[in-house]
Amino acid sequence: MNSHQNTQPALIAKNLLQAQFLYGIYCLAGFLLLLDRKQRPYWKMQFSDIHGSIFMYMFTQPSDIENLGHGAFVELTAEVKNYGNKHYIEILTLKKTSNNQVVDQVALSNLPAKYCHNIDSLKRFHHVLTMIENKSLLHFIADVIVPMDICVPFFQAPASLNYHHNYSGGLFDHTVEVAEIVSTLLLQTQIEKELAITGAIFHDIGKVKSLDSRMKRLETGQWVDHSALTLEICAQGLSKLEQNNSLFSNILRNTWTCASPGARYGYQPKTAVAEAVQMADRFSAKITS
Repeated sequence: MNSHQNTQPALIAKNLLQAQFLYGIYCLAGFLLLLDRKQRPYWKMQFSDIHGSIFMYMFTQPSDIENLGHGAFVELTAEVKNYGNKHYIEILTLKKTSNNQVVDQVALSNLPAKYCHNIDSLKRFHHVLTMIENKSLLHFIADVIVPMDICVPFFQAPASLNYHHNYSGGLFDHTVEVAEIVSTLLLQTQIEKELAITGAIFHDIGKVKSLDSRMKRLETGQWVDHSALTLEICAQGLSKLEQNNSLFSNILRNTWTCASPGARYGYQPKTAVAEAVQMADRFSAKITS
């Protein structure tokens, strides 16, 4: 089983409500402090993973409530309870987790569906990720995409304003298409295929800092090309990856910044990985423009 495939229960309401107990690490997508009929306070909390979102309830104050916020990852235990003819999930314990725990334990299965416009694309994305076996690449992908300041705009930004996938959520739809296409190409080795999928996933990630979901160009996008922003967004993850495999990190850098076919300037694609991503990118853009 790949390291990003966790065994904790998926957030599918009909399945969870048939269980008795629940344990896992999930993304906290929202919460409210409410009062019951007797004016007693309780918390209504929404959690999200790649399968969907679900509400749970907590009748005591979380011990570290001041450290919780939308997008935080929390470790919880819960129990299914009955109220009349209805079932609900009561949170028994809850605490915030570190990003390292998220990456190592539940990683990419916890990308929050709540913020994704196209749940089908998210499920297809997760399926493509199951094709990656190299742990260094999986940790790199999780390092980059798990933080909410990248994940949410990655799900919601357009791929372009006037060309292909020019709608809110278009960037993610385009990314999934490119990753699926490269996953079907006849590259020579398994690791080339995995590098191509990784390169495809982040080939346009810089656009989260240049375009927004309101179909407007952000200020940074008026100054810097998105390929440069891709390197900026991936910098910390690339630094970690380089410690394990400098060749992988350089292949990805070249893939994201090499010259397009026919360009007079810039480094040329140095690997079949870079050429595969460029070809898949052009094909995805062409069929939807």
